[in-house]
Amino acid sequence: AFFQRLDGAGEQLATFAMLNHLAVKTILQKHAKIYSSALDSQRNAEFWRRLCESVVFMSKAITLSRKSSRQVCEILEPLASLECLEGSFFAPEISDLVSTKMSLRIMTWNACAISFPLQIHPLKFLLGLFLGRWWHDACYDAPMEINNGSAQLRYARQADYIRHAGADLVLLQEVLSTSMLDSLMLHLSDEFDCTYLRCHPRIPSMVLWTSFLLSMGFLQSLFLQILVLWSRMAPGDLFWTWLVVALCLSINLAIRWRHSIPAHFLFGNIAGQLVVLRRKNCEAIAGLEAESFDHFGDAGLAGRSGSRSVQARDRPSWLGVFFNLRPRGVLRVSVPLEHGKRMTVLNTHLPHQSDNTKLLCDLGSYASEFSAKGPVLLAGDFNPLPDVCLSQQLEPLVQCGLVSADGLTEQNCTWDLQQSLTRRNASTPRTMQLDFIFLQDQRNAELLEAPAMLEDDVSARKSLLEIDPLDLEGSLLCSTKALEVTVLSTAIVDREKFFRSEAPLSDHFGLRTEIELSG
Repeated sequence: AFFQRLDGAGEQLATFAMLNHLAVKTILQKHAKIYSSALDSQRNAEFWRRLCESVVFMSKAITLSRKSSRQVCEILEPLASLECLEGSFFAPEISDLVSTKMSLRIMTWNACAISFPLQIHPLKFLLGLFLGRWWHDACYDAPMEINNGSAQLRYARQADYIRHAGADLVLLQEVLSTSMLDSLMLHLSDEFDCTYLRCHPRIPSMVLWTSFLLSMGFLQSLFLQILVLWSRMAPGDLFWTWLVVALCLSINLAIRWRHSIPAHFLFGNIAGQLVVLRRKNCEAIAGLEAESFDHFGDAGLAGRSGSRSVQARDRPSWLGVFFNLRPRGVLRVSVPLEHGKRMTVLNTHLPHQSDNTKLLCDLGSYASEFSAKGPVLLAGDFNPLPDVCLSQQLEPLVQCGLVSADGLTEQNCTWDLQQSLTRRNASTPRTMQLDFIFLQDQRNAELLEAPAMLEDDVSARKSLLEIDPLDLEGSLLCSTKALEVTVLSTAIVDREKFFRSEAPLSDHFGLRTEIELSG
């Protein structure tokens, strides 16, 4: 009956193999005592041999038919303890999979879209704006336009920094737009693919940028009016001439500045400025799938701390304006692993110069919700306050079961005031660690056993062909062991090679950790 069911059911071969194994397991359980005391040892050995060959055959069939062979290994594993089972009957390729472990290298890096305040003299910067140019200091400022030569050279060197980091997953912050990402991927597309979610400009951003362009256009028009002495015109004609010229100059600036960093900050189409890269030749990761972006204060994150007491400082008023212009939040990416496992990756960038206690509570609760499905990785730029103990600030994440990859010792300082793009201010008065990687094991959910109809004598009398193969497969796939995460190492990426003359990479070092997933 079993092989009749196999006819024309190629895609369901794995389900039928599991079904056959459960039948064999039931026979073993019911007749083990009888045949272990049988007088005819030759018939006894033959009986066991045939049953074991059947199990091995089905395990090989399932290995060829689908990638999730690990579930079958876990089903077959108890049989290895049977004294009657000879080693030759256990498939070598299956036994090797039972102890499979996979390692991943993960990097988080804030690529620094803009360094503020600029090191160029303010008067020189304002003069450049008046002339329609975004001047900056080539050695101590990030380029202010994404399409000029210095910016393209910087993207090429950033790509080289990512490539030589050796990471399988790269979590990037401050990638303002797809245009900026395309400039970076121009040098990485052969080795990496990427995922992100799109967003749309907000009305406050449009109003602010339009007001800025009109103001600059009116100033330029006023200068031209004084220069050519239009005062000889009638007052009415003078006003309309000045207005038309100002509008034309504003439109000209809008076209010339469409590739400027401020324009891409206000109108960038990457949600949260967050991107995740995957190295294509990494066998442990099958792909990437961006599932959601929840900005801080949205219903997706707010209020998740529940009744937990949270004492936080008053948030600066400018922060609300900042969120209206370009909201920050957390990008959730589903990462399929080997053998049907999945890992949830959360990429985030928290506000600076702000007490983020409430945000961390909500973020920790949000992350722990996905631990039942698989391990969770939370990483990014957390911008901790300099005058509060680091372990105290990040305690909300620890309380939710997240563990720091480097133990919150602040030994991996990703913000170094010796670098050219870093700035000393109230939120970063010293060299300190701003970027972190947190991990959480897969939560030990209740394991589902095989269908009860195969465990008791009454149900065993029912025909196995009456079982819905899809129900059986679902039960077996849910009975896998939880994945455990072990941190092997955590370090700064290429600290010595970080600074590049006339093309500074970022104001943050990259932080890389190597982990091992087992289970």
